[in-house]
Amino acid sequence: MICSNGDGSLLAESIHANNRLELKFLDEQLPSGTAGCIRDAASSETDELLVVFPASMVCPPKINALISAHRDGRSDLTVMFNPGHGNGKILEEAAGIYICETGVLEHIPKEGYFDIKEGLIPEMLRAGKTVHTAVLPDNVGNFRDWRGYLYAIANYLENAPKLN
Repeated sequence: MICSNGDGSLLAESIHANNRLELKFLDEQLPSGTAGCIRDAASSETDELLVVFPASMVCPPKINALISAHRDGRSDLTVMFNPGHGNGKILEEAAGIYICETGVLEHIPKEGYFDIKEGLIPEMLRAGKTVHTAVLPDNVGNFRDWRGYLYAIANYLENAPKLN
């Protein structure tokens, strides 16, 4: 499921999965937050593993690494972090990637805006659920604007494995 704020048809035209993935596009007329997008995208699913990605990353991680981190953490929600760098001087930062079961839906309101960090995580903790963090093996290159995008691309090109 790919959620967007009005650009779903443009995204559908530009993404070609070659029948390897079943992609659905959901146009949100109003912002609903990341947890709200989970609710809207997974409303008809039961007992499924949900892997949530931000659109603004340069180098997506391997899915099996995410699933393993979630299974190893044995929690209801796993929050993925980019690795720190500089010999521990710069700490890990949130990658905007979440792994959870559809059971989290019971903690998300049926409608309206709902954020993961400010809404879902506190609600789950109040309900006695567990939230686990894990660090990705490599930075996914998150960005928020064109400058961040250029920095993420430059960083990727500088640190990408060399081809033989």
